[in-house]
Amino acid sequence: MQDNALAQEIAQVIYDKKGRDIIALDVQGLTVICDYMIIASGRSANQVKGLADDVDERMAELGVPLRRT
Repeated sequence: MQDNALAQEIAQVIYDKKGRDIIALDVQGLTVICDYMIIASGRSANQVKGLADDVDERMAELGVPLRRT
């Protein structure tokens, strides 16, 4: 899966789980840490934790190891 499609998939997972203020930033060439940053918010700490867990789960299904969330 290409980086752009992967970023869109992560944003879609967050959207489907009612995440708010979703922004995908293309930072290729600006940092060596990553190519895309997906930033979102939730209504509570529990929801944010759930969003992160759902993203981790979906990426595992796709065979993509995540280094940081």
